[in-house]
Amino acid sequence: MKTADDNELEFGSDAAKFVKNDFYIDDGLKSVPTAAEAIQLINSSKAMCIKGGFKLHKFLSNSKEVLAAISPEEMAGSIKILNLSKDSLPIERTWSRVVC
Repeated sequence: MKTADDNELEFGSDAAKFVKNDFYIDDGLKSVPTAAEAIQLINSSKAMCIKGGFKLHKFLSNSKEVLAAISPEEMAGSIKILNLSKDSLPIERTWSRVVC
């Protein structure tokens, strides 16, 4: 993706790799070891995409710490209504497709 190539120096290789390699159609899926890494990746990827004219949104995580770092309007619909200090996180499923 041109946006990732054009902005990799400013926003980092992790964000560029995520934008280039971890999207299928318009959904991105990535697992990282820590909440801090997830928050950094979200912030740098959002900023990178904004520069290219794209807005990343509908974020979802299995970490309340990560979700607390995301504005409610950028969260996935199922998370927006939760009270992160009291409610359990819903189970979300992902699927993969192999195309030959």
